[in-house]
Amino acid sequence: MVMLSKPDSAAQSGRRGFGWPRQRLTLLLALAELAFVILKGYSWLYPAPEIPTPADLDQLQPQLRAYLSKLVEVTQSAPRDARSHATLGIAYAANQLWQEARGCFENAAQLDPNEPLAHLYVGVATEELGDYPEALQLYRELSSRFPEFPQVYFRIGRLSLQLAALDEAQKAFARLTELAPGEWRGHAGLGEVALRRGDFAAAAVHLEKAVALDPQSGNAHSLLGLAYRGLGRQEDAQFELARGVDSQTYPMPDAWGDTAHEHMRLVQDQLEMANRHLTEGATDRAITLLATAATYNPTNLALLNALSIALHRAERPADAQIVLNQLFTQNDSYLPAIITASLVAQALDQPRESLAFAQRAVQLSPDSAHSQVALANVLLSAERDAEALEVLRIASKLDPKNAELHLQMGDLLLLNLNEPGPALEHYRTACDLDPTLVSAQIRLTRMLIERGDAIEARRALAVIRKLDPNNPALPMLEQQLPDTTRAETN
Repeated sequence: MVMLSKPDSAAQSGRRGFGWPRQRLTLLLALAELAFVILKGYSWLYPAPEIPTPADLDQLQPQLRAYLSKLVEVTQSAPRDARSHATLGIAYAANQLWQEARGCFENAAQLDPNEPLAHLYVGVATEELGDYPEALQLYRELSSRFPEFPQVYFRIGRLSLQLAALDEAQKAFARLTELAPGEWRGHAGLGEVALRRGDFAAAAVHLEKAVALDPQSGNAHSLLGLAYRGLGRQEDAQFELARGVDSQTYPMPDAWGDTAHEHMRLVQDQLEMANRHLTEGATDRAITLLATAATYNPTNLALLNALSIALHRAERPADAQIVLNQLFTQNDSYLPAIITASLVAQALDQPRESLAFAQRAVQLSPDSAHSQVALANVLLSAERDAEALEVLRIASKLDPKNAELHLQMGDLLLLNLNEPGPALEHYRTACDLDPTLVSAQIRLTRMLIERGDAIEARRALAVIRKLDPNNPALPMLEQQLPDTTRAETN
């Protein structure tokens, strides 16, 4: 007889053992483990996490204080809802309250440990608080737990670059390009790593890919300009650097970060958002945002002036003038508002008042190019073109790198004063100062074609095609080129 196992001592002695039977013990352990897993899902068994609130809540800007107080109440009504804690955390983060934001993100991660964004934003808050090594370690742990989560590799790459850990940065950005091949930031990161190592050729390859993925990325254009400079391609470098001037780097988008703008309540942030709305043509959105902010900040001059500008853009000059009058009761020497008042009076067909405001602006700040431009605009409206030209020249001396001023002087000379030669020189200067100014390139190309300068016209046309390939002026300009020149551009 073959024995499969050795009998225990109790069986050998014929006595009943005092321990549980093995099958029953295994079953009880399995049930206990299952019960633990089930009960873990019932967050009501655990104490609700503490909800962070700013110690100086009463000292915050009025609109921000009211908004955050409301969100805190919402979170208090659902203290075990991970999403409520996350929303409050994003609101804190959007308004630069990173210590409180980190506490909220930690709560969200505790309540929903399988949400990678919660853990990511614990790291983001830690980084914003200045603890870079701890933040990098949090990102590393997150990448190990969620290896297919692309946003964490962007964060690892950027922070590693900041800490000069180029090998780790390169691995992170390479992984990002694998997980998100259409994301320009991965290629830009690899390009920046190559730049730091002095490998300009490799950097250019990566950065050209980044620019192709997102032609609007100013950061990628700036880095590409540096790569071209390192390769000795000075003309290309100047062009790319100009396209990236004053660019800002934004993190890789994610579902939480995409909502941050909805929570911004600091006045400066709202001014920037309103300006962006105006640039994009969303005038009504800008007015709504600014008008709401003004109810909380009725003495903020910059805010009131921005609202008057938005109303002027919306062709509501009478409403703009009401806001300006409210502003002037607080400070009648606020230069930006005086310049705005000149524009508004002009729109209301009040030439005398418009000129008075412009002259007042120059009197208050004669060394301000903005004041001089305001006066020039009034003079142009009154058809005092020669005087307007002289004032614009003064403005240009005060702001010598302003390409728009040369563009305006060129138009005045060409269209009003019939002086094409000097106009052409101003268009050339505008293009030299800002090669990305499409309107100047179009005017320059048109004048060069009229003068028969085919070679320079072809160069300017190539710049337009590169900057704005769908510009409606392109086909007309191409048709106006001599046949031999046009053939060379194709």
